[in-house]
Amino acid sequence: MRNRSVKILSAVLLTAYGLLAFSSDRVKLIEFSWSSPDTEFLRKHIETMEAGAPYDGIGINLKAIGMADGKAVKCGYDRISGSVPWKYEWFSKAVENLKNTRFRKFTDNFLRANLGGSSWTDDRYWKICCGNFALLARIAKETGMKGLAVDPEMYSTRLFTYDPKSGLTPEQAHTAARRRGKEFGRAVFGAFPEIRLFFLLGWMEAGGTVPGKSAGHSYELLRPFLNGLYEVMPETARFFDGCENASYHAANEADFCLLALLFHRNLKAGVEPGLRGKFDRTTRFTPGLYLDSFFRCGKKGKHDGTAAFVQALYGANEAACDYIWTWGERGAWWPVSDLEIDPRWKASFLWKDRFPMLPEMIKLILNPAENCSVADNLKKIPLPNDDLRDGMKHWEFWSAAKSQGKITIRKNAVQIENLNFRSCIHRTVKLRSGKIYLLTARAETNMDGPGRLHLFVGWRKDNRWNNRGRHKIFEFSRAGKSSGYTAAGIFRVPEGSDASLQFGMTSQSAGEYVLFEGISLYQLD
Repeated sequence: MRNRSVKILSAVLLTAYGLLAFSSDRVKLIEFSWSSPDTEFLRKHIETMEAGAPYDGIGINLKAIGMADGKAVKCGYDRISGSVPWKYEWFSKAVENLKNTRFRKFTDNFLRANLGGSSWTDDRYWKICCGNFALLARIAKETGMKGLAVDPEMYSTRLFTYDPKSGLTPEQAHTAARRRGKEFGRAVFGAFPEIRLFFLLGWMEAGGTVPGKSAGHSYELLRPFLNGLYEVMPETARFFDGCENASYHAANEADFCLLALLFHRNLKAGVEPGLRGKFDRTTRFTPGLYLDSFFRCGKKGKHDGTAAFVQALYGANEAACDYIWTWGERGAWWPVSDLEIDPRWKASFLWKDRFPMLPEMIKLILNPAENCSVADNLKKIPLPNDDLRDGMKHWEFWSAAKSQGKITIRKNAVQIENLNFRSCIHRTVKLRSGKIYLLTARAETNMDGPGRLHLFVGWRKDNRWNNRGRHKIFEFSRAGKSSGYTAAGIFRVPEGSDASLQFGMTSQSAGEYVLFEGISLYQLD
């Protein structure tokens, strides 16, 4: 039995090193809200915004006022109508503002744009609408934006719902919507071939059945529209599906992983067969979180839903591709006293003031390695011997084969030298099922490259491995120019499992050493 366990552990460690070689960039968080800034506000307050908001990018409202037929024309994300064609020169000031805004932390920004309409058969409307979107795409490219954040939600006219009174049969409406999708795509992609289209509502809402038999599905005509869009979409573009309605109701890792499964497998039934390859290559699952559903303030006081939010954000981060986004209404991430917005939408408080731990928890979950100092404000979970004051009383040593190395018990640390084989120090601990934990570890070494050390969390029950698909590997990184390294990672405990915590290393050359200084564990929810 012991030999079988050794073989399993060896396979796990081999898998760990393989995964480290193929680690991907972290998921980024994008802010959309009623307090999205215009370019004047952005240029003026960018330092304050970046300092107070735990985001990697934001939605931006591009505003302008032009003159047509002697009348003033207001242009904005919610005014991209098909009645007046916009002119580039109207946006000269907005373009200047964006080009002169010194973004440092907000690296992935999108120009916001609502997509609506009144009729699929109005050629003049669609020509103007597509032209205005092309202009937005051109400005996005010129100013270093990633693309457009498109909201097709039907706030007034129900464009994407089939209307028997339209004079079109279901099949005719389907054909017209698909044609408009192609026109929209040609306009946008022609102006910005590498654009990232961030649809807050997308395939998850468009996945109805055959035309006219959607059983009341509100967005059945969004499906042919998107198919038309995909027909002309170049391979250089990307489509980010915000899955708004579905992801707002997801609560934890299981919910978000199920949504991701449905998105990548079941929803392709709504994609025309010839376009499914392009769907796989260009489409990303980018779920959203509605902040106001977790954090509420009213006459009865405030509801701090940090624990529930942690579960949801962790789940979204496990399932998302490239981006997660949030929508907020009553709260804002920056003061809005001089921001020109609808007075009905003015934020009543700042998120960071009302819920001080919220920004830090967001940063910690999305990037624990760089933000583990937040743990100083968290309650530590006591583990016997986690700082190795008693040597290896609660730890065991394992090596892939008989080692000629040397292990020395030092004060609050274990020194390992001259190991010939892949090895680890490990222990098993019981944690609360379904809870989310932060694990940090400290080590000192003269071994070259942090990839030769790792912190591993596996799952066992009754001396057998289980839930192997949930194993976690966390890399060590150097703390400045010293010989000290730290590792930090977040994990959720699956049902029916105990955590196997492992500090592992590759084989060492003569003279190389590792000084393992212990671990710290914190519950986040």
